[in-house]
Amino acid sequence: RTRCPPTPELRARHETALRAFLAALASKDSVALETLLAESVRTVTDSAGEYAALATPMIGRDRVARFYLQAASNRAAGRPSVAIRVLNGWPAAIITLEQPVRRQAPVTVMAVSLNGDGQIETIRTVMAHRKLAGLRGDAAEASCD
Repeated sequence: RTRCPPTPELRARHETALRAFLAALASKDSVALETLLAESVRTVTDSAGEYAALATPMIGRDRVARFYLQAASNRAAGRPSVAIRVLNGWPAAIITLEQPVRRQAPVTVMAVSLNGDGQIETIRTVMAHRKLAGLRGDAAEASCD
């Protein structure tokens, strides 16, 4: 099945939400963070066992907000840098740690999807090295004819 690329408007809405999410994490603003998240937000992390990650998806605004605030706090010592790029047709954050500690991934890719109200309904993070090696920022757009 062919996937259609998102419209420029939809891509912009997702990028705006992703940037707001990252800004709320950086400023440790739990109120702003929870406002961005849908009540039933779901997060999935994939490290293929290489790095610290959730064993199963986490669901719920409060739990997901606390998880990401704690993760951001834990990674602050690694001196993170963030770049927003289009991967597979959608905006994604590429988070690089200059000095990862413990079982932190040196590179994480994070993407969000929105519900009809514009709130984040899913957060996907990939840290597995072999999975990140296949991503391309200039992926060819699929034809939807």
